Amino acid sequence: MLLRRAAIAGAAAATAAYGLLCGAEDEYQAINEADLPEIYDPHEFAKVWGAHPRCAVSRLGEIACKAAPVGCVLLADAVGDTVRRLVGREASEETIEARTAERARRVRTLLTDLGPTFIKFGQMLSIRPDVIPPAAVYELQKLCDAVPPYPTAVSLALIQEQLGCDPALIFAELEATSAPIAAASLGQVFKCRLKSSDEQVALKVQRPDMVRAVSRDLYLLRRYMAAVEWFKEKV
Repeated sequence: MLLRRAAIAGAAAATAAYGLLCGAEDEYQAINEADLPEIYDPHEFAKVWGAHPRCAVSRLGEIACKAAPVGCVLLADAVGDTVRRLVGREASEETIEARTAERARRVRTLLTDLGPTFIKFGQMLSIRPDVIPPAAVYELQKLCDAVPPYPTAVSLALIQEQLGCDPALIFAELEATSAPIAAASLGQVFKCRLKSSDEQVALKVQRPDMVRAVSRDLYLLRRYMAAVEWFKEKV
């Protein structure tokens, strides 16, 4: 009887969660980026995202689902190292270094999957050899200019939207088949020429949906820090 009630309660909770989050992506996409400030304004961010709690909860769920497997692996490593030290069977330096490099690759992939805010966090860590081991520094430095690019066709559409005309009228050697020469957290860079002067230029194009994505993550980060401060005061 107890198990049956627990199963019913679990099913009800799952149904309620599905009902809450169903349509969250459509609601998120419907938010006009023009309503969001392009400079850091936490009060304006809170005003927008506080009115869309379903989008915020959906993002928290996404972060948790993607980060949990990596977090569990790192926790298992820490527990295993502690146990091995207690029994006097510590792993060799070569083993630890190889494992650290592999874990750093997983963390880099995770940060890339989570988007611009987390990529920027990885970039910050990549210049802190006093905080993370050398193998991790090397791997995270790839986030500075070797982030997977988004389709060039999307870049061309963004350029046309911003300039109000076909990019082919302004730039030469910039086509749908052109590959970016670098891609990082906030955008990617193309090498092309100005048709007006034949001057070679580097054209940086912002990632699509960046203002919406970054502002939501910053809103959640501030809420998280507020919860931490509340916990510290109460506990």
